Amino acid sequence: MPIIKKFLRGVYEHSNLFKIRNPSVTVGDNEVKEITPFRGVIQTRGSVISSDDFNEMQKNGVYFVETEYSENYGSGVDAYVIKNLESEQELFEGLKLKFVIPKTNNFDNPVVVFKNNNYSLKFNDNENLKSKSLIKDNIVNLIYTGNYFLIELITQASENTLGIAKLYSSTEAETDSARVKEIIEKNTGNNEESPGKTKWTKLFETLDHTKILTVWGLVKFLSKLLKPAGEDDYGLINYKKIREVSPRPDLSPYIPFSKGYRNTNNSDFVLRGNSTDCWAPRHLYMYLENGDYMGCFHVNGGRAYYKVPNRNGGNWCEIMDNFDMASRDSNIQHAHGRITETWNKAFDAWNKANDAQVNRIYEIRMVGYVEDGINGKGERNGYVLTKVSRNYGETQDHIKIGSRALQFHRNGQWLNAYFA
Repeated sequence: MPIIKKFLRGVYEHSNLFKIRNPSVTVGDNEVKEITPFRGVIQTRGSVISSDDFNEMQKNGVYFVETEYSENYGSGVDAYVIKNLESEQELFEGLKLKFVIPKTNNFDNPVVVFKNNNYSLKFNDNENLKSKSLIKDNIVNLIYTGNYFLIELITQASENTLGIAKLYSSTEAETDSARVKEIIEKNTGNNEESPGKTKWTKLFETLDHTKILTVWGLVKFLSKLLKPAGEDDYGLINYKKIREVSPRPDLSPYIPFSKGYRNTNNSDFVLRGNSTDCWAPRHLYMYLENGDYMGCFHVNGGRAYYKVPNRNGGNWCEIMDNFDMASRDSNIQHAHGRITETWNKAFDAWNKANDAQVNRIYEIRMVGYVEDGINGKGERNGYVLTKVSRNYGETQDHIKIGSRALQFHRNGQWLNAYFA
């Protein structure tokens, strides 16, 4: 175990007395004398130091050793070979070594070589070193754990390496926060400062990335950047203030959704139109001034329809246009012509049937015998000659002709036959 001992100095009766005597050996010169302390009685005994004490003290020391870089201890292995350490106790747990890194490691898991034995370098039990962790010319502290070396870097920290970091001073925080504030206020960060570099790039290059910003420095930065905005000053502003200072547009020329006809939500579209045209959806609903529903108009690309509550049960009705009416009129005219033609034929047939009925001759008879002399007699309508006789005892003037009336029964009455 580590021991820190307090060694006591021995105290004698005479601390500054000496005596002169001849030397115990012959040196060939009589003038040479031997001076020895004359201490007298020991008043306080000093500490007695054993070999174990010295060995334990050596274990508690730190040994600055020299190493050389080698790639001869395996493919892809960075080896740091200890050159000037002799240890009769071999490596013991708690041994502390220190050396200057001769070359930056190129690979993960570098090793330390002592007496041809490889020992891993680790940050802790579960974390091995990565490539570029050991930077050339930096100083590293090692502690042997019995199986591997734990590493303590005495290097300056950077974005990619472990090490000791400095703190941002109050003066630096004040200066750099003012530079950041100036760029933000003027909005010049993306302006080109030098060929290929913006103001932001130049600022980042000048900042010390190895320093830690303290809480005080952070507050200093934030106080410069997060202060409330003024009328002419850059700063923070909340939503309430934005609403307070924002210009309010004149909405009087606009119609709010709450004024939507029959629908007051904001899911509707607004009809567009110009001096001649209007664009609308396919259903146009119409109402009376008091809000009563009157009907709807609809077109589907081929026909036009409407519906009203009191026609077809409130369902769609198709609208007839001039083309429909022309077709209808043509059909009606055609039907009228056929009807007229049919009527004429029927009337003619009726006339013929009626004529046949009225003028039908049911009976023919000869009535009313009349006998006349042959001389001086003319035709008599409806009479036919039925007899010629002569009285031989007389002259030719006594020739007699007899005739009868030829009658036919038609339409309920007897009529004499008439001349053609």
